Amino acid sequence: LNITVPDDCNNTGTYPFKVFADSKSVTAELKVVAEPIISKLTPPDSAILSSNDVLFSWRTPVNSTTEVYIKAENESNFTQVIGDSGFIHAVTICDLTRNTNYEWYARSCSACGCAVSDTRTFYIDNGIVFTKDRYDFTVERDYDQRVSITVKNMDSEPHDLLVQAMNPYEDLIVGFVGNGSVDEIISLAPGETKDIEFVIHAQDAMLREYEFPVNLTNIGAENITDFAVVHVNIRVPNIDFDIVEVDSDPVTLVKTFRITNYGDTITDLKVFAGNELKDKIIFEPSIDHGRLGSGRSVDFKAKLVVKAGCVDGDCYGVNGTIFAQGTGKMVNVSANFTCEEGKKLFIGNVANYSLSFCKVYDEDDSPNTNPMSGEEVESYLVNDTKMFAAQVILDVHKNGKPVYGANVSLRVWNSSSEMVLDGISDKLGKALFSIVGPSDNYSYKAILSDYGIETGTRNFSVNETVLYEIIPHNIRWVSISDSNTTYNITEDFNESVILDNSPFVFRAEKDVVEQNESAYLILQWDIDRFKHILVSGTIENGTLLFETNSIPKGNWTAGIITISDTNKVSISKRINITNKDEFAIYKQLNYSFLNPFPFNETHMITLKIDHSFLSTSNETILDLYDIGPEANNSVYKFTYAVISNETKDTVLEIKVNSPNGTLYNYTSNISLEALEPEFINVTVPVFINGSLIEEFNITVSVGASQVFITVDPAKHYIYDNFIWVGSDRGIFEGLFGFFYEHPLGVSIKCGAETGLFLSGFTATKNVAVIIKRMDFGMSAMDTIYELTEGEWEGTAQRIVTYVVKIDLLSKGLTEVAEIFGQVMGVYNVINCAKNMWEALEVGELFELTGQLIAYYTRNRYCNNRPYVESTVDISSPIKEEDVKAAHLITNYELPWKRSSYRPHDVHIKINGREVGNITNTIPEGPYIFTFDPSLLNYPLIGVAKNVIALDTRHMNGGHYVVSGDMKILLELKNTSMIVCASNQSEADELIKQRSDSFSHKPDFAVHPAHIEFSNNYPIEGEEVNITAKIYNFGTKEASKVLVQFLDNGVEIGRMVGYMSKIGHEDIFVNYSWKCTQGWHNITVKINPDRTISELDYTNNEASKDIFVYGAPYTKIDVGVTSNITLASPSDLVPYLPPEYAGTDISDSIVLNVNITDNTPDNLTDDAYTDITIKAGELDIETCKVFKTGIGFLPEVDDVTTRPTVSGDPAFSRDLVNKTVTVRLYVG
Repeated sequence: LNITVPDDCNNTGTYPFKVFADSKSVTAELKVVAEPIISKLTPPDSAILSSNDVLFSWRTPVNSTTEVYIKAENESNFTQVIGDSGFIHAVTICDLTRNTNYEWYARSCSACGCAVSDTRTFYIDNGIVFTKDRYDFTVERDYDQRVSITVKNMDSEPHDLLVQAMNPYEDLIVGFVGNGSVDEIISLAPGETKDIEFVIHAQDAMLREYEFPVNLTNIGAENITDFAVVHVNIRVPNIDFDIVEVDSDPVTLVKTFRITNYGDTITDLKVFAGNELKDKIIFEPSIDHGRLGSGRSVDFKAKLVVKAGCVDGDCYGVNGTIFAQGTGKMVNVSANFTCEEGKKLFIGNVANYSLSFCKVYDEDDSPNTNPMSGEEVESYLVNDTKMFAAQVILDVHKNGKPVYGANVSLRVWNSSSEMVLDGISDKLGKALFSIVGPSDNYSYKAILSDYGIETGTRNFSVNETVLYEIIPHNIRWVSISDSNTTYNITEDFNESVILDNSPFVFRAEKDVVEQNESAYLILQWDIDRFKHILVSGTIENGTLLFETNSIPKGNWTAGIITISDTNKVSISKRINITNKDEFAIYKQLNYSFLNPFPFNETHMITLKIDHSFLSTSNETILDLYDIGPEANNSVYKFTYAVISNETKDTVLEIKVNSPNGTLYNYTSNISLEALEPEFINVTVPVFINGSLIEEFNITVSVGASQVFITVDPAKHYIYDNFIWVGSDRGIFEGLFGFFYEHPLGVSIKCGAETGLFLSGFTATKNVAVIIKRMDFGMSAMDTIYELTEGEWEGTAQRIVTYVVKIDLLSKGLTEVAEIFGQVMGVYNVINCAKNMWEALEVGELFELTGQLIAYYTRNRYCNNRPYVESTVDISSPIKEEDVKAAHLITNYELPWKRSSYRPHDVHIKINGREVGNITNTIPEGPYIFTFDPSLLNYPLIGVAKNVIALDTRHMNGGHYVVSGDMKILLELKNTSMIVCASNQSEADELIKQRSDSFSHKPDFAVHPAHIEFSNNYPIEGEEVNITAKIYNFGTKEASKVLVQFLDNGVEIGRMVGYMSKIGHEDIFVNYSWKCTQGWHNITVKINPDRTISELDYTNNEASKDIFVYGAPYTKIDVGVTSNITLASPSDLVPYLPPEYAGTDISDSIVLNVNITDNTPDNLTDDAYTDITIKAGELDIETCKVFKTGIGFLPEVDDVTTRPTVSGDPAFSRDLVNKTVTVRLYVG
């Protein structure tokens, strides 16, 4: 609140006033006095000063005189010293006597009266002082203006120094940085002079001149201080810019404008609408505080958000003015937001949704999927109660594309009860519901919840003829054992069985065994319910026995079922088991599994594969580990791996046969390197003469090792792997998914896992309601294709090779098979997940429910200002209830080296409510915050203002972290847009044609700050690991995302993988680079060919420079092994002894040395390394060597001859070859 007091000496007195806000008010008083008010008075009372030239300063709110009255402790009267009149007062009194106390006060007089300060004292001591009492600087009206202020130690003793600025201006940010500032207190030796860096940020300067005091403190018990005045002149910039319209869309009336700067840098650029357009348009991006360099341009869009210019209900648009303002200058451009003749404004709907029963399952001849009138759903007898199990599969589409993530409800009712099941559509646009209940007549219909769209009502009845009788808990567990331990399982057993050494044996009992009854052990993985193992067992005299190695390491749930010829099914209770034997699964040489394979958008191929070893060898291990597509899915590629215990040449034989004859034979010599994996690809056509090959087998032989597989392909509708269609699919392919807690999913091989798991369900008699179930049909795919960091293609080869080299070298041949299985298991998980995704081939085919709207700013703020705000406008017709999710992306840059900054806190607020924080961190790069959409302001009509605030704490004002663009992403249920059209139908069609701009898309990003090197000072030939943190700022995930690594523009590596949408885990990608000497620009590019549609391509690449040194040293190790790496000179600072204070170490050669003593204890003292370092540009005759560390023996003084063992010197110089040799002893 600013109150202006008239310039009249008679206006003194007390004035009450009241402030109103909404319906509340507060009362206060304003006291007006005649005399000036003295503030900001320095030096403080009882100060101990180091300089005998003392600065006295203060401020008054009115123009007044400057008078200082001072006397020494041995003087009786005050001496008056007069300075220049003004608002800012400063007087320097020179040559005061040291080691003396002084008393003083200040006085200022205006036309209305005089004010006298309190009387203060100070003492003149000896210490560090400013070399001037006044510093004058002229700077640009911009960020980061750096100057130097000199200090000197006038004492005969060293002093520690801290300098600070006392800045009263809100529009000017200043601070000392580096040595001597709060960043780093330093010591000055007697008589030493030091320049302290002072930084001025004048990007928002409103005045031409600024003046303020700075002070220094001699840290210590005496607390000696000194003061000086800094006077800053702001150079008047040449401001010359314009704004023009560069593009216009006649349908949406979205216009693009460009601001071009022909003058000096503008640091406070602002764009706003005139009164005619205010609250009728929004800007994308909004610009409130932008920086526009000389010769640069910035584009922005303006969009009409309300129907304006209306006459008799018809609206045609509006004209107005758009303004750009910067550094005191304002320019404008006229903007015409009106329709062409014959058109008027309509609000067009962006999306066209549809909900229907899936036609495939309407026509699949199964009564159990999408049942309808005239069909009887099959029934089952459970505890004397007839039960049914059916599935309803719905299609959700938006503008003809499948929709992922739509909220779908299924309402099911009979004559006595009703229930609503809630679900979500998957990536194929399918919503899958499972209905389980007692036999009766039923009706159902589906609702697309967010959009009020319904299907018609369907009716069905239940077949009274029972298909199976299910008898829960009719099987009793007896024991579970491995080769070490046996667990006896009683009725009340509720522990977890721990298995650690295969083979595994499971025993159970059944009182009554039916004729020709079959028994099966089913295990389900706890991490993924779609991973199962099915083991056939034997039944003898009521005892059920199962033996297997086929259990991967992990936690599982085990159950047993039996099936008789009379269709009676018995079920055991479930037991939790944990297998700790990681090699068990690889002892199972013969197994069967299913593998998915891509076909087209609607169908896939499932390969049923029977795998067996025809012969094995202790010298050569051979196995299948991957199956994938090639040549646009027209060729199967079977990849085998072979490892030999020795380097040798042997024979490779491949035979591929079908029932119709031999497809091909291949024989060749193959060279194997010891313990190095060799990969063999076998390709088989998917089709012959246009027809799918129905069956074939492959035999691969390498030496004495021979692997045989039979392959049975079956083409089917993709979703069939997630649907049970009744008795025609068999008991194991679905029935028990309904009567257990976990529904059936696709069964695929990962390692040697295959089959289904069936868990316990008990139906009570007289069930009166429908059992509530909703199966998220594509959960299998959602889980499988989300590859983790180490599973990106491109890294797998290195993972396998590394494991083989390290592990096999230390193992005997008897363990090679187990290690091989472990290594290939890494690949199997990767490729299993990869193939599942590729087989489904949904990629870019699906849409997400709702729309995406982005509001963003293009501003530049200094986070050394404690509190900065940026405004984002949200436009109608968006309402709070339309918003499903909201995300904020903020971005930070560090103009200085990261080492210049200190960790601090940033609190991010939207409309005063905190939505996130960055704590004790140096923020750099992007940060994502998902927040409650209710925190935003939404307009009834037009525009609503939203304030994003950054509250920064504990930061040195001299430094500055740039807060750049901010973006708010809103995920909407639906939205609409104003267009020019002849009628509503045309408007809706025009919007449909432009709906892609509202669609959910990925937005891949990488930032230079998040490209890191394992060693920032590498030596030529060294392996450097490049790691990049990559983001997806979009609201849609993506598969097969290509990431490239480039060195000086040339690709050096690539990898492909999956990226989840905003708000999920970030991904780190790695590349191992063997570096060469010189400068290298390392670039990371995501989606370089733009094969995946994105919201924004401008943030898809980032680069970072690194210099690779030629080897600056040679070494000779005697009795030791040394490892040497280059380091930064700044790494020396914490270790330098006092005598090195003030030494310039910027040109130092710094080596990190780690030494291992290889000699037996007490047998020799001659363990050392001699390191000969090239001095380069350093002066070989005067350079110093400094060593710090632990574990080294004492050294002697500098010598000029090459070190000897007996001499034990610190180092020696070679003046001819310009080298220094250092000896480091460890024994």
